Amino acid sequence: MQTQFTQKLIHSTAFPSKWVSPSSHINLVGSFKLSMVETDRSVAERARTIVVDSIKACAIDDGELVTAGLKFADKIDTGRLAKKKVIQIRKGEVTMFK
Repeated sequence: MQTQFTQKLIHSTAFPSKWVSPSSHINLVGSFKLSMVETDRSVAERARTIVVDSIKACAIDDGELVTAGLKFADKIDTGRLAKKKVIQIRKGEVTMFK
């Protein structure tokens, strides 16, 4: 399902975080400003591994990750992923690309 970046696809009433099952992977690629969100912060908080295109840009402009108060030091950018310098994903872990 595709939504416009100002519309929440996964939110507490229509698609609660508890519906995101273990081992799910979520792609959120439509928002690029603090005011734009595609999901509730609880979904971002559940993701143990988050890969972003740019840590620097997401730390400033990402609505889901900034409002969730997540630390960016432990996020993985696509450059690091391409170099295969990544942590191992544990069984049952929710992952996210942002």
